[in-house]
Amino acid sequence: MQNNTRKTLKIYWEHAIKYKLSGLIIFFCVVVGSAMSVVTPLYYKQFFDTLGNEGSKEIIANELVGILMMVLVINFIAWVAWRIATFTSTYFYV
Repeated sequence: MQNNTRKTLKIYWEHAIKYKLSGLIIFFCVVVGSAMSVVTPLYYKQFFDTLGNEGSKEIIANELVGILMMVLVINFIAWVAWRIATFTSTYFYV
């Protein structure tokens, strides 16, 4: 069983090495997309912590809007990274 797995991976690697650039793009975009998905809940925590703070409503409202904008930007970056990864993977697999 181990020998067949090694042979299969060797054949796969021989064909995949032809597409170095698309493989690197896929890897980079998956890492970026995953990292952005991990960071987003930290901003949600900051949002609810700020929501519970005492102080001027205007200052808190501005902070909340800023946090929501950061969440929007982070989610957009993650979305773009995943779209690039999936588009490139179709080229890589064909």
